[in-house]
Amino acid sequence: MADICLAKHHRNLGHFLPGLILTALIAAAAIWLGRLP
Repeated sequence: MADICLAKHHRNLGHFLPGLILTALIAAAAIWLGRLP
């Protein structure tokens, strides 16, 4: 039972992580652009 739950968690993480990284990159780019004169 725990193995199934863990596998499901890893699969969700696989979908969630790319979106999180993309959001972080966009936020970093927005901050960097905001610092330009």
